[in-house]
Amino acid sequence: MVVDIIVMKIVISVLKGLPVNMKTTNSLRARASRFFSDRYAYRAQPNYLSELVAFGVIAATVVWPVLLLAHAMATTLR
Repeated sequence: MVVDIIVMKIVISVLKGLPVNMKTTNSLRARASRFFSDRYAYRAQPNYLSELVAFGVIAATVVWPVLLLAHAMATTLR
């Protein structure tokens, strides 16, 4: 009920062109901390295997061309 009244006042002030004070009273550090704690606190059992496989695929995609280049450079120096 109270939230509806606040939202209605904000909508009316925006429609009238009045400035709305939307500044937060919390610091960026406190908001970031709350975001991450809430995000992981209500998360269901995460599937770490899929994340590990995705990381492995990305790592292999990045490392493989570097290894190929190092091998090509080593064979041309002989």
